[in-house]
Amino acid sequence: MNTTTMKRFLFVCVLSGFSQLAAQTATPAPAAQPNTDSNSFTVAIEARKAIVESVIQGKAVAAAALVSLQLTSNPSGLPVDSDSDLGFAASDVGFRLLGAHKPVEAMVFFVAAEASLTKALNGTAGQDAHQAVQLLRQLAFLRSQFLGKLAQARADIDAAIKLAPDNADLAKIRADLQQLSQPQLNPNANKG
Repeated sequence: MNTTTMKRFLFVCVLSGFSQLAAQTATPAPAAQPNTDSNSFTVAIEARKAIVESVIQGKAVAAAALVSLQLTSNPSGLPVDSDSDLGFAASDVGFRLLGAHKPVEAMVFFVAAEASLTKALNGTAGQDAHQAVQLLRQLAFLRSQFLGKLAQARADIDAAIKLAPDNADLAKIRADLQQLSQPQLNPNANKG
């Protein structure tokens, strides 16, 4: 597995809540071979960590922290388009804030992540099916688990399945979403 693929895998593990798997899988890069991709990834992680800490400590409100994230160059540290970049980074900040028992603040970042990932998805129309599937999976995860948009999450996974009909993981996610009835974070999102 090359370095870029490993970084993507680790980032997806962290985004998906599999931090322990990421920690077990990660192997430090040799000190003698500096990698600018690794450095930008590390810088991005540290920037997001600082943003989270500023919100937790009350030094910044979530909206101001979001603006700070939006102004950060390559906030995810990944080699992706700017909309996906912000979407992945905002998701990560939201996960971290949720872990710090700041669900209201996390919601600000989840909403921003949804908007950015949707914009990124619209930019892939008819081009890169693999990228579209990954964006649809992330959107489905955010919408079903944090934003209380179960119907949209199901539609996202159905769209992903149309693009990759032989993907067993998508079929499993679809089955899981069919069983899911209550969103975890925002139970009032589908009312009224």
